[in-house]
Amino acid sequence: MSKSQTASDAAQLEEALGRSIRGSGSDTWLVVRPNLYAVPCAGGYLLYSPLQGLVLLVRGGGIARLLLESDRTIAECLGGCELEGDTELLRRFDEDPVEQPVRFAETGWDFRPTQLMLSLTAACQLACDYCYIRGGDNPRNMPWEVAEAAIRFVAGNAKARGETNIRISFHGQGEPTAAWKLFRDAVMFAEMQASALGLDVSFSVVSNGLLTKEKVAFLRTHQFDVGLSLDGTKDSNDAQRPMRNGGSTYDRVVATMRMLREADMPISIRSTVTARNVDNMVPFVAAMKDDAGCSQVHFEPLCGVGRASHRDAEVQSVLPSFIKNFREAQVEGLRRGVDVTYSTARMDGLRTSFCGAYGANLNFCVSTEGLVSSCYEVLEASDPRAELFVYGRFNRETRDFELDHDRMQRLVELDVTSIGRCQDCFLKWNCGGDCIAKASLGGVANVVGDAPLERCGPSREIARDVLLKKIAVG
Repeated sequence: MSKSQTASDAAQLEEALGRSIRGSGSDTWLVVRPNLYAVPCAGGYLLYSPLQGLVLLVRGGGIARLLLESDRTIAECLGGCELEGDTELLRRFDEDPVEQPVRFAETGWDFRPTQLMLSLTAACQLACDYCYIRGGDNPRNMPWEVAEAAIRFVAGNAKARGETNIRISFHGQGEPTAAWKLFRDAVMFAEMQASALGLDVSFSVVSNGLLTKEKVAFLRTHQFDVGLSLDGTKDSNDAQRPMRNGGSTYDRVVATMRMLREADMPISIRSTVTARNVDNMVPFVAAMKDDAGCSQVHFEPLCGVGRASHRDAEVQSVLPSFIKNFREAQVEGLRRGVDVTYSTARMDGLRTSFCGAYGANLNFCVSTEGLVSSCYEVLEASDPRAELFVYGRFNRETRDFELDHDRMQRLVELDVTSIGRCQDCFLKWNCGGDCIAKASLGGVANVVGDAPLERCGPSREIARDVLLKKIAVG
């Protein structure tokens, strides 16, 4: 080959790379074909087709051929390359995806939710220094008529839709079990309402973990899924999640975990990671397994909202250490049989939205005041983000919910295909566009903007690990 030909080929490759490269710095990847990405990793490239769930590690010149020879099949371009993974999958890269994410615009929409999140109370025994909603600062309970109407609403929807189950979760502005009589009454009423309509009902609760034997027994009897919040081992947790009088919470939460374990109830732990406990993630995973037999730990980095609204510098500075320690915590989890997760690095399926705060499967979350929101983090009328997420309220005169259909339409039509920063991201169908409640902290316009979020880079970095692990284990 002549020098001029070699120079021409190099120039063509450079031009093709320029057209295909996305991201910046160490967080870069290539768009090599529609919905096919090449992600630098382990001295080669992860060739990733999210819509097909296919991934191979490619070394050699195959990626360059994919960029330059778009008329050839992927299998032809990668012939002779060093590949790692299930090479029998190679031919499938050229097939059309069997599964496509379904968007609201393609299906239409009939809003009859059968899942309900009740925020029964804004009371809380704790004073967590980062609480997104300042739980306990203004304690009040949901009027019974609101809880009753919400339960009747979802149960009636299930019956009308021919479904067999309703699901009710307790979460929101405070500790759900702090209003214990209201909590019990809501559970019993839901069961009676479901029985009258020939439905099953399932329950879940996210709790601060200050549960008594009586409460644990009730949760077991009614077959609750239980999620507890705990932030690291004793010193770091008690610094971040103290009682309102300043007392320790760690031992009481661990005692609750042991009671739940003795009751044969599966539990999951959610841990908020700050500069104080970021280097404590590995020993925390070990402690949760050893002290309470926990099999799932979910980590989320600090968000600058609520009581942490002044900690933006810490939010940004903690992310690099979060990535490093999350990786090590995952390894520790594998060793001990603990599933260690992070919300935006989910590679377990396809999604068009991060959660039900937007998209076709809109959440029905009811606040203590009877506001209806799609996001359990935005339940106060005073929250600037309420104009985006709050789409209804309880009418005491009609004893029914009034819904703002324009706001609902805006929420259900929003998905990952309309978020600018997601358009060419290799993670978009798995991440679903990330938490727009966090994105909207920078203004509602930031929800669909082109600028990446602080969590985008860390999410892609962790996703590389997950994809590489998928190749290793098959």
